[in-house]
Amino acid sequence: MGLFGNDKEKAPVNPNSMMIIRMLAVGYLLYTVYNMIQLYMKGGEDAPSLGLLIGTVALFVIGSAWIVVASVKQWKRMKARQQAAYEEEERLEAEAALAENGDHTDDFDDAETPKENED
Repeated sequence: MGLFGNDKEKAPVNPNSMMIIRMLAVGYLLYTVYNMIQLYMKGGEDAPSLGLLIGTVALFVIGSAWIVVASVKQWKRMKARQQAAYEEEERLEAEAALAENGDHTDDFDDAETPKENED
């Protein structure tokens, strides 16, 4: 499942670190918007034009919102997948421990069933 159809299993990813990096990117975009607005308000040679300001603000704010929404959705999916993997691992460990301790339920079933050909 990837951009080019690679169906290789991905390495485990920590959802919290992914979220932190993306929120830093959002913070940087919003900081850039803030600085650009400050430059426009001050005026002078370095001030951006009104068209550039409006375009940048629209693009960066919409882009930031998209990153936040996509990141939250992916974070929830990754947390659910991680929880399911932990539960599966615990189930497998419990089954292995039960098998190691000697699951003798089959022995009891054989002893309780009557034998058919005892003549």
